[in-house]
Amino acid sequence: MVIRPSAFLSLLLIALGLLLRTVQYLANRSLWLDEAMLALNLIGRSAFQLLQPLDYAQVAPAGFLLMERLAVILWGTSEYALRAMPLLIGLVSVPLFYGVARRILSPLLATIGLALFALSSNLIYYASELKQYGLDVLATLLLYALFLAQPPGSLSRSRLILGALIGGLAVWYSHPAVFVLAGIGVTMVVAALRHGERPALRQLLPVIGFWIASFVACYRFTMAAQMRQADLDAFWQHGFLPWPPRTLADALWLPRTFVGIFHDPGAFHVPWLPALLFLVGAAALWRRNPRQCSMLLSPLGFALLASAAQRYPFTNRLLLFAVPMLYLMVAEGTGVCWNAFPRWKRFVGPVLTATLLLPSVLVSMQLLYHPIYREELKPVLASVEKHWQPGDGMYIYHETEPNFRYYEARVGLQHRPRVMGIPLHGQPNVASAEMDRLKSFSRVWALFSDGNAWTAATDERVFLKAVERLGTRVHEFSAVGARAHLYAVRGSVVQVEPSQPR
Repeated sequence: MVIRPSAFLSLLLIALGLLLRTVQYLANRSLWLDEAMLALNLIGRSAFQLLQPLDYAQVAPAGFLLMERLAVILWGTSEYALRAMPLLIGLVSVPLFYGVARRILSPLLATIGLALFALSSNLIYYASELKQYGLDVLATLLLYALFLAQPPGSLSRSRLILGALIGGLAVWYSHPAVFVLAGIGVTMVVAALRHGERPALRQLLPVIGFWIASFVACYRFTMAAQMRQADLDAFWQHGFLPWPPRTLADALWLPRTFVGIFHDPGAFHVPWLPALLFLVGAAALWRRNPRQCSMLLSPLGFALLASAAQRYPFTNRLLLFAVPMLYLMVAEGTGVCWNAFPRWKRFVGPVLTATLLLPSVLVSMQLLYHPIYREELKPVLASVEKHWQPGDGMYIYHETEPNFRYYEARVGLQHRPRVMGIPLHGQPNVASAEMDRLKSFSRVWALFSDGNAWTAATDERVFLKAVERLGTRVHEFSAVGARAHLYAVRGSVVQVEPSQPR
């Protein structure tokens, strides 16, 4: 049996993708703010209570929450246990993407798409993140695996039944799955009408009706309450399409956002190149197979409509579900450019592909030795406990509170005196008022993590300037994205020999 070079390379890429995701998982980084907030809900609530509005204004699909709750029951509350499901989802997604790519692309172009998917730093990261975004990608791939390759008239009854069940379940496990289902449903109905396939249409309508009924039930019983309490307007305002546009900035929002999605979540370091290849690939696929092109592009259109209605932010990790579409179109566009210059094909093709893939290759190789870390509060807290003295107290920055609550018992700080900080909003007078709450301690450990980095840095700077009036700085313990500042109060300065956490 002879294995084609593209097939052999694809197997290597799949293996490398699995390895990269496993290495990132085994790094066992500390939970960061969003993960910690969700973890506290998963640990402190029953399965039924998880279907109610979550603490810390968290929003997550009901199916994902119940799946994670099961993981807590079976495996415990460690970082490994909480991230086990996202890892399994990320591992399954790699070969599944290749299977979808082979349905619409040539073996070589499918391999290029697989390289983008397997080496994507964002997909590697979210395969070990206690959030639902990896599940969004898996739901998209499962639906495309069922419906992308075959026209409506050739779908078997068993495939339609399976598609109905998976689509009906998908909306409970992934919020943006409704956009993918809408794209698939509308595309199949239009295709059946255009080709006069009335029997196919009669088979499709019950499937689509079941999808709609499932989404309505999901929205009514779980999503609506979460959405009402979620602070979408404040945190995600930049992700809403300004409609109607009233300023030049509003008019430029769409083209800027379009290019921006290739950086995040697309993980391209030079986003304009894949953006151009995406447009070229979309035009080529539309000429070759309008139905497949519509299935791949229309979910982005529905997400954009939801963004204009202020219901779904069109930005960043909330668009991770669309990454498979991006990579498929970019791979198709790469193939078009290869064939556009017949005389220079042996030069243009490899150079273009190398330009596209080289940054991802370099980053992924670095991740094998230096996985991504975000807020390493755990080793910082361990150092605080190691150097704790009688009379000490802690000041917990308000955005560090969820991380601290998750780790306090794990490092032995659960009974140590502490003051939970209030939002400082970068205001020196608020920080100064906080000093009155710390005067009873002989030494103060001020704990900060980056959280929402654009506000945390300002708040930390303002707080440290205020606490300098209260005492003398002794030392700082720091790790990636987290710090503990030690101050001696009332002139009682005690020297310690600290050891920096890794």
